[in-house]
Amino acid sequence: MSHIYSIVEYYGFQTTNSCGYCKTPRGHSDCGMWLHYLTPNDYQNLIDRGWRRSGCYGYKPMLETACCQMYTIRCAAYSVQLKKSQKKLIKRINRFITSGDRKKWHSKDSQAAVSEGMDSHEPRSPENNVQCISNSSPSQDVPVPTETKIIVDTPKAESASLSENVTDPAPNPNLSAKNSNKRKTFRIERAIQRVMNKGGVSREEAIKTFKTKVKQPKLKSLEEFLSECDKPNSAHKLELKIVQSSPSNETFEKTFEAEYEVYRKYQVTIHKDKLESCSPNQFRRFLVKSPLEPVPIEGDNPPVPNYGSYHQQYWLDGKLIAVGVIDILPRCVSSVYFFYDPEYNDLVLGTYGSMRELELVRKLQNCVPSLQFYYMGFYIHTCPKMRYKARVSPSFLLCPEVYSWHPISQCLQKLDEYGYSRLNEDPNAKDANLSTAIQSVLVLYREKIMRYGDFLRKGGSGDDHEIKEYLKAVGKECANSMILYRR
Repeated sequence: MSHIYSIVEYYGFQTTNSCGYCKTPRGHSDCGMWLHYLTPNDYQNLIDRGWRRSGCYGYKPMLETACCQMYTIRCAAYSVQLKKSQKKLIKRINRFITSGDRKKWHSKDSQAAVSEGMDSHEPRSPENNVQCISNSSPSQDVPVPTETKIIVDTPKAESASLSENVTDPAPNPNLSAKNSNKRKTFRIERAIQRVMNKGGVSREEAIKTFKTKVKQPKLKSLEEFLSECDKPNSAHKLELKIVQSSPSNETFEKTFEAEYEVYRKYQVTIHKDKLESCSPNQFRRFLVKSPLEPVPIEGDNPPVPNYGSYHQQYWLDGKLIAVGVIDILPRCVSSVYFFYDPEYNDLVLGTYGSMRELELVRKLQNCVPSLQFYYMGFYIHTCPKMRYKARVSPSFLLCPEVYSWHPISQCLQKLDEYGYSRLNEDPNAKDANLSTAIQSVLVLYREKIMRYGDFLRKGGSGDDHEIKEYLKAVGKECANSMILYRR
């Protein structure tokens, strides 16, 4: 049966035994809930409110009291500006594929690229979260209501701008003709002087005139960099396949064993997990099972047919070497996890995978204009492994109080000074999605959907404090579309 509504079971505040990043005992707390069924639109609204999923467990870090503040971070895919280290990484992998050259990187290049790929844009494991849930475990057989329909509404596209900075060359009479860069600077200065002398204008006006006449070099796009590995007679062949992982289908099941082997090797080698903890069932719970219900994408020949959960597989000469676990939502592609064969650790596939996922967002945006962002999970300013996310530009952080987005470049100074910070500088700005109308919250009780007020009138056992907490955590929009399961 196909479900086109969301059913969640709220757990409230959960405290972990130890922070997964700084290892502080009981230093991290979340708002948690079990996601029985979830529409892509509801999950989009949840992650725009600081939520993330790990398997079917949803959690929202409580930043004010946490030892490590976890800010939701996203990138405007079509405005992405590749850094020098990112271009070098793509070129290195292209060279390996086309010529077979796999020489080790040296010094700064190697260290910078590895540091960017260390985190592999992955979340914490959900195991600690699930262990700290109260004894009332999630109901596996939640009664499903009938004749209920919630329409997925795709919001209007948001805009992201890209700024250009052009430097003003300073005059220098002692330029050396032997240095090409100095010669170029000297020629620019002479051209500016000619404009000043000919038009009798100020230096500032002459620079503006000069800039309008200079033909700017065409910059390579992300797609052009990535496509350079697609050459005939290459030494290797890299294929990317995207398969729907939940609900599982025959195509995915055929590759399950190959995926599990790569995952097991990755967890044991890279994360030092015990072999017995990396079972096939644990892999399914963590990275295969998803609460997202597929919803068709309305667009012109999208690369995938539905919103939902997918695995993007990287096949090298017919061998699976990496997998990106992603959710495709109405406004974004959300990165869930990335794992790879440790044999290819020197290729820094984590960072390469993020570039490929950005490419996927751009393909989807050509079909669905509102789908324009790449969500990289959480950004922790005090965690060195997270810093590569700040270098994906232009990126934005979510304000934990107003739920507005702000360029990360404008937030870094605040985060240097304070662990927790309200990122919206307008003191009068408020959470537009906040409501205290608990009576209107949708609940599921005895196989019927009703408002919380009606639930109380029918003799249901209510907890106003918990409902207020839930409403604040998920926001008015989700509280009026998601169904809260009540026992």
